[in-house]
Amino acid sequence: MTVCALQEAAKFLYLPQVKYHNLVIDRLVASGNKKVLEKTIDDIILRSRECTESFIFFAQNLLDDRSGKLESLKEVGFNKTFVIIGLMNLISRLSKLAEKKETSLAARKMLKVVDNLLFEKDYLLLFIFENNEDQVQIVFSEFQKLIELENHYKTKINTAIARKFPNMI
Repeated sequence: MTVCALQEAAKFLYLPQVKYHNLVIDRLVASGNKKVLEKTIDDIILRSRECTESFIFFAQNLLDDRSGKLESLKEVGFNKTFVIIGLMNLISRLSKLAEKKETSLAARKMLKVVDNLLFEKDYLLLFIFENNEDQVQIVFSEFQKLIELENHYKTKINTAIARKFPNMI
């Protein structure tokens, strides 16, 4: 595949229909040009509000990392801080969309995935325990902005931060 054809294939990754993402990713990896894939994933992560479905697809597969679902993504580099912040920012946006009749079903489904990633699979807690105080401070400041969050999630995260970084709270 030429570089131009690879870039055209990568454009499919921005689309909300994520069922073909696996095929495109496998094609990009098989071609040996991982840079196009990494650049596209970075761009989708930075544009999480515009490419919500694709962002959630990649966040799920990158964080579940290495669970074997998408073998092709195992070696893709990504910024975990941006992924966690993107997921947290989607909570308020998806909560608002869930209130609208036209978008409620899809929004609730995506919100459930986001909550599952951050709080049920504890990727936010893992992030807190695996990173330094500066990175956690950035994420924690975004976390404090969330008003649509259930209290037991807030308590869980505040407790974890108080244990690891007592001066932060």
